[in-house]
Amino acid sequence: SDVCSSDLALLERHGPMMAYVVRGILSDPHEQEECLAQVRARVWERWESYDREKASPATWLTALCRNAAYDRQIGRASCRERV
Repeated sequence: SDVCSSDLALLERHGPMMAYVVRGILSDPHEQEECLAQVRARVWERWESYDREKASPATWLTALCRNAAYDRQIGRASCRERV
């Protein structure tokens, strides 16, 4: 229960920053929302492995958002190349 409330507070506090990072990489609003949903799921899955000594929550979330957005962008580009 403690982890769940921590996750929710973290996502609420840093949600605007997460959206800002994703919007800077992905232009399509639908892609942005899907990417943010994916990141939120990863936060729930990886919360136990987050190490506060290695990175602040903002840094960790920025990296998750950036990597997920670039992965989506690369995935779209490779789909276009195959067509």
